Amino acid sequence: MLRLGLLDEIVQIALESLRGNKLRSALTVLGVVIGVMSIVGMTSLVRGLDASLRDSIEELGPRTIFVARFGGSSIGSGEGFLEILRRPNLTIQDMNAIKTLPVVGAVDIAFGIGGPPTLERVSYRGVRTKQLSIIGTTENFPAVNTVELALGRYFTRVEVARRRPVVVLGHTPYQVLFAPGGIDPIGKRVRLGNGEYTVIGVSAPRPSPGGFDASQDDIAFIPETAYRRQFGIRGIDLPFGRRMSASGGPSFQSMLIGVVPRAGISQAQAMADIEDLMRIRHGLTLDMPNDFDLLTQDAILKIFDQISSATFLALLVISSEASA
Repeated sequence: MLRLGLLDEIVQIALESLRGNKLRSALTVLGVVIGVMSIVGMTSLVRGLDASLRDSIEELGPRTIFVARFGGSSIGSGEGFLEILRRPNLTIQDMNAIKTLPVVGAVDIAFGIGGPPTLERVSYRGVRTKQLSIIGTTENFPAVNTVELALGRYFTRVEVARRRPVVVLGHTPYQVLFAPGGIDPIGKRVRLGNGEYTVIGVSAPRPSPGGFDASQDDIAFIPETAYRRQFGIRGIDLPFGRRMSASGGPSFQSMLIGVVPRAGISQAQAMADIEDLMRIRHGLTLDMPNDFDLLTQDAILKIFDQISSATFLALLVISSEASA
């Protein structure tokens, strides 16, 4: 009975306190509600972004190997940031050398990926898109990156060799320029920056990172030879490092090499042969670390999991502090 009486007295005191401080009580409840809603909202946002980016990464293909100037593994290895930036740029000669390896099935080089993007608007009969990522690739890009087409076809080896002005539009430019009027885009001439290109294909919709403005559909693919003719090999000039740009100054170029091992060859074996070749080409001795990175879907997903977990925890802490 004593305990029940004490409990009743505590409840009465709490109710009287609430009645006497209605504004403070309301603000306290509101703060708790806002805090809970913030945590739930941020959790949903991070989970949605995580799922979408994971889908995008898994589109790369389970056997594809990417050769990059640097990737997440280098940044997380403890190597100095300035040392990473001093690494030499990849070259077309690197791609051609990798092609000669017996373990390699398909090789592609992509300009406009792995560094500063090349952004241009695409227009058709007075209608213009927002700025899109322009990617210069070879005929092997779909095989290396598992790109699916909704309409038309991808460019051929002959079109790449002869620098033909052909373009495969992403789904965004197709929706802006042709879908509203029900126009078949195949064979139409569009203006891409200062150049004119014939549309030969449209890629299927691709996963977008969490519904943000930046979309994988905001893209256009052209032959890498046509890309180099119109844009050159773009880069960011650096105040230090090796002198690798066409002008003789140091630069950071947007370039990525994708490799698919030959049928019957394991990914590990192909990676070992590619690593040996790149070390020889870059003049690295046994005691020197790699000045390039080899990336696979599994490696990228592992790095992304680490970043995602840290980001998720940080957002929860921030949301909790904001509601306190």
